[in-house]
Amino acid sequence: MRNPIIITIVCAIIVFTGVIVWWSGNEKYETSKSTITEQAKSEPQNQQTHSQAINDDLKKIKATFTIDWPAKKGNSTKYIVEIQNTSDKQFKGKIRVIPSTSSIMGSWSEDIPSLLPGERKTMFSFAEIKPDTKFSYEIEGSFFKFNQDVMPGLNYEIIRTNSGEGYMTFFVYTPKNDSETLIKICQDMKNKYASNLKIGFQIRFFGHKSVVEMKENFAAYAFTKPLNLSKLTLFNKETGVETVAAENI
Repeated sequence: MRNPIIITIVCAIIVFTGVIVWWSGNEKYETSKSTITEQAKSEPQNQQTHSQAINDDLKKIKATFTIDWPAKKGNSTKYIVEIQNTSDKQFKGKIRVIPSTSSIMGSWSEDIPSLLPGERKTMFSFAEIKPDTKFSYEIEGSFFKFNQDVMPGLNYEIIRTNSGEGYMTFFVYTPKNDSETLIKICQDMKNKYASNLKIGFQIRFFGHKSVVEMKENFAAYAFTKPLNLSKLTLFNKETGVETVAAENI
């Protein structure tokens, strides 16, 4: 005959062991689940911060629209859009044009090949729109650090820009004022920026980064793209003498 006391003790041990195993496994599961949840919470926050930074930059690409009503092409009317980059970065992307009045196309996109900081570009196209059409727009694209990839051995920084239609003026800081260094800087900037400008550009060189005045530059470079002509001029503040240091570089 089996001892009932022994049977009771054995059953109690089995039940207690099962509870310990279940509790241990459940604790591991909850810990793992909690870790995954924290990761899932933190990732969207990082993505949101990154997206917010991108959206803030995109707001600095401004566009204004003008309808050139007499200009027609079939049933389509010419419209003009001026785009300006008010950020401190170079921008490449697209503008999505959304007219308030009905159009067969609904909305459409125009490429923005490149916009330097402060640069304005005027583009035009044709669409089936009315004279009282209002426009809204969406910008998408990428930004690039403006002073990136300076040629090794050169020490210069673009501190300000002024833009015209197809033309740019760069205000450049460099601690060196010898002709050889300035020629290399001109060549470096010509390789980077000339292809994006229809008319050309000029550079005014300064030995400081403070708010600059036109008369304070110690050298100037001008490049005219249609004629493929360029000239680097040095200014002597003491004597007032101007010297042509190089041409067609």
